[in-house]
Amino acid sequence: MVTDAYDQLSAQGFLITRVKATPLVGAVARPPAPATARPPAPPPRFDLSPSTPEIALFPARDWTEALVGAIRAAPVSALGYGSPRGEPALREVLADHLGRTRGVVADPERIVILNGAAQGVILLAHALSGAGATRVAVEDPSLVSQPHRLRMSGLEVAGQPVDAEGVTLDGLAADAVLVTPAHQFPTGAVLSGPRRRDLLTWARQHDALIVEDDYDAEFRYDREPVPALQGLDPDRVAYLGTASKTLAPALRLGWLLLPALAGEAEAVKHLLDVCSPALEQLALARLLTSGA
Repeated sequence: MVTDAYDQLSAQGFLITRVKATPLVGAVARPPAPATARPPAPPPRFDLSPSTPEIALFPARDWTEALVGAIRAAPVSALGYGSPRGEPALREVLADHLGRTRGVVADPERIVILNGAAQGVILLAHALSGAGATRVAVEDPSLVSQPHRLRMSGLEVAGQPVDAEGVTLDGLAADAVLVTPAHQFPTGAVLSGPRRRDLLTWARQHDALIVEDDYDAEFRYDREPVPALQGLDPDRVAYLGTASKTLAPALRLGWLLLPALAGEAEAVKHLLDVCSPALEQLALARLLTSGA
């Protein structure tokens, strides 16, 4: 027993043992003294951050019931590594839901489920770069993190000015353009009808891809939400959506609908994290199916 104990301590590096010599205690680095933690700042009474939803309104009871139901009904295979494109049940329900609510022309086989819309930009950037694209235009101003995500894939990023009708087209030269047509961030401008048609014409003439970030298009206070740009030309527009604004950012659930490059995006998704959590996908499918 004593010999075993010494051997174990030696194997772990705590003792230095030599034949016919007294064991010595090995030098072990001392952990640094813990830094004095500052008391957390009190939460603001009102959170007016423009990119954060009212998370206190998260439907916890509905989500819990959907998640429990998904776990009970899910086959054992759902607990393994799933498809990088996402659970078929959610992709089919999403295709129907997006068609009814956003006017999107959706094929479940062209939908990739994401860990949030941010991952969708990274997937697209890698897929575009792999297809030979070198330059992507983004709205100026726009969400500051988007250009960084695009540059991570080696793409050149060019800012394109925004006016009251949305992104402008003067001087637009890129292989793809990332836009927020329903509600430009951060100006709030809605891409006008004439500007939409002009943008689609530009994409066809230049064999370019339009990436539509539909991040919070469900919310309008003055009129019905404007339909998605993707419905006007599904072959030229990649559609990016998320549950972060309708439910909560912590769920990390988003979706990417591609006119092409679906296989390339699937390969990148597999390399990044294999697949998105299956049980949460199935729970969201149940919420959409039930109308909750």
